[in-house]
Amino acid sequence: MVQPLNLIHLLNHTQKSPSIDQTSMDQTSMNQTRIAKTHPLAWAMTAWLLCLGIFCSTASASDVYLLKMEHPFPPLPTIEVLLDTQHGGPVNGWIITICHEETEVEWNDLYYGSAVTNLPAPPEFEAITPFSNGFTVETILDSTLALTLPADEDLHLYSVDYVWVPTGSYWTDLTFCDPGGSTYSNMILSESVATLPYTFDTFMFNGVVDPMAIYRMPFSAGTYDGGSGIGSISIEPVVLAGLVPSFELDGLSMAVSHDGDLFQVDSVIPSGQFAESNGGAGPDLVLVEILDNGWTIDMTVDTAGIDVVPFNGGLIAVEATYSTIPAAASPSACVSSWLRFDNTLGVNNEIDFTGFGTGGVCREDSVLMMSPVVKNFIRGDVNLDGSIDLSDGISQLESLFSGSGPLDCEDAADTNDDGAFNIADTIFLLSYLFSGGSAPADPFGACGPDPTFDPLGCDSPPCP
Repeated sequence: MVQPLNLIHLLNHTQKSPSIDQTSMDQTSMNQTRIAKTHPLAWAMTAWLLCLGIFCSTASASDVYLLKMEHPFPPLPTIEVLLDTQHGGPVNGWIITICHEETEVEWNDLYYGSAVTNLPAPPEFEAITPFSNGFTVETILDSTLALTLPADEDLHLYSVDYVWVPTGSYWTDLTFCDPGGSTYSNMILSESVATLPYTFDTFMFNGVVDPMAIYRMPFSAGTYDGGSGIGSISIEPVVLAGLVPSFELDGLSMAVSHDGDLFQVDSVIPSGQFAESNGGAGPDLVLVEILDNGWTIDMTVDTAGIDVVPFNGGLIAVEATYSTIPAAASPSACVSSWLRFDNTLGVNNEIDFTGFGTGGVCREDSVLMMSPVVKNFIRGDVNLDGSIDLSDGISQLESLFSGSGPLDCEDAADTNDDGAFNIADTIFLLSYLFSGGSAPADPFGACGPDPTFDPLGCDSPPCP
């Protein structure tokens, strides 16, 4: 079998242009360190190696990275590139590709952000490859893995400057893109293993064109039972104002998609100021559709046009509850999905402004992530007294046939480990105790988690 080849080792032994103006790292204006543009062959070589599959192995399924762009306020022709590493392993490098609209802006320059300038040493390798409507930046912090980014929210990797095209509209979309057909146009290196991040695009405007309103999805994190795969979480998207913060709203519509293989939508209801409208009765008209891969809601506050919702900078309008699909969960990995404001679901993301009609919104998406909580137990210790004997079989029979009620830890009572608790488990346990039958499966003899995924769980686990 061909052994994986370390990309960092290869890059360190290839001829490359100067990566960074090393002296600038010692200057006081650390947050404005300019990155030198290097020869396009650096990116070509990286892409070639990655596409061969000799480096990109699969990272831990629980490694979740969020890569996003933000447009500052007041509006300027610049964006910040941010990375959330809270839910992944140590980051020692990345490849980032950003595209722009050629008719609106020209890419001007790229500067290190504080997450890089605050490191004790500059990156070991850095290369920029510009193309007609964007650029790719490749970074390796340290090939020995001694230098990594901390686990934190919104680490500022870069600031990117643009110049407005005089004939343009002074409004443009900026996207994490794939101009060359490579799966790895945007990736994060964690201990030299490539992981594809969740990416979130942005828009940029010059302060004259007002976006009017912005739908922002919060990053949502929760937990599920690692034994059963069951868990739920509620999210509340935020509605933000554009340049003019004070309006009144007659209603709104919202449509959000997700990965239907991992999560299902349980409910979508009005929330916040919309739920409080009409004296607490809520909107007069609420139309909700729950789909396999998302949900839509259309709300009219008052069909008579009398009551309105004040919009003075930001509000909550909707609460959506999601639950895991147990068959897609795992006791050893996070489950994560994008949450996108999606106009393809049959309802547009729009706001109905009092007095001047309906307008579209700008959209900022995010991620829903749930991590497993695994409870430890000893299989066969049904009555949770720390030993396995006849009394455990009696506890099984009493629960099944004598009305003693459900057991505190059905996982411990599943002695044959078939994912169900029934009389066959008592027969299996008694056979082990008195007839030389097979011992229960792990965790047996010592406390531990269930290595077999099933719907059973422990409400009161007998051991830490």
